[in-house]
Amino acid sequence: KWLSKAIETAQKKVEARNYEVRKQVVEYDDVMNDQRKVIYEQRADIMDSEAVDDVVLDMRHDTVNAIVADACPQGSYPEHWNTEALRERVRDVLGLDLPLDEWLAEDGIEPDEIELRISRLADERMEAKIGEDATIWRQVEKSVLLDRLDHFWKEHLATLDALRQVVFLRAYAQKQPINEYKQEAFGLFERMLETIREDVTRILSVSELRIPEPQGLPELPDFLTGHIDPLTGLDDSGDADGSAAQAALFGSLAGSPLGVAGEGGDAAYAAMPSSRNAPCPGGSGNTYKH
Repeated sequence: KWLSKAIETAQKKVEARNYEVRKQVVEYDDVMNDQRKVIYEQRADIMDSEAVDDVVLDMRHDTVNAIVADACPQGSYPEHWNTEALRERVRDVLGLDLPLDEWLAEDGIEPDEIELRISRLADERMEAKIGEDATIWRQVEKSVLLDRLDHFWKEHLATLDALRQVVFLRAYAQKQPINEYKQEAFGLFERMLETIREDVTRILSVSELRIPEPQGLPELPDFLTGHIDPLTGLDDSGDADGSAAQAALFGSLAGSPLGVAGEGGDAAYAAMPSSRNAPCPGGSGNTYKH
């Protein structure tokens, strides 16, 4: 009886442990599924939209805000701003050369004013670039946005899988692995969205849309068509263009004596020598002797 009781107790412990393992697996999967829902909803909205220019505009403004915030923190003095980094980032991402020296010479210049000016210059540059190719450019925006979204989402999934394999080591520091995983995954997701916004802005701002000119059809030589009757040697194609070049095109068949009709006009086969076993020139399929 005590042996059965010990087996039952051990079985309950194993089942409880397996339940906790499955529960943790579901909790880890829920984190990824929540992020997947957000990405798939955004992707579906992009696919259903005729144009995504409003999304691209918001991404460009958010990117400018992030660039200015990094170089010019709020509450800091202009002497402490990293103007060189701001100049390089704006040139790299937006393709703009800023007159920062003139702006900084103004009294009371604030980061919000710099952000507003950069956004205005970036919008004017994009409007000038689009020009009259608005329809084609809307397709380019949609294609670039979907491509960058899929690319960085796949990289994010690989990063989450790697994080999931090592996050259990946080337990040695008396931390709950699942809570650490949720915090890290959220931070990675936010950085992925920032990277998508910046990369889409960079591609659309720096790249130039060039439509190749339609190529004309190559000049083709005059084709000579013809058909030589194997029985008469006459050209029965009715192609007048090939009459002058028949001899060069068809060789000896063009001038074959088989093509010369007899004096009777219709009796073209009268003067043709034929053996007894030759096929009938009339086309009956029988031999000549029959």
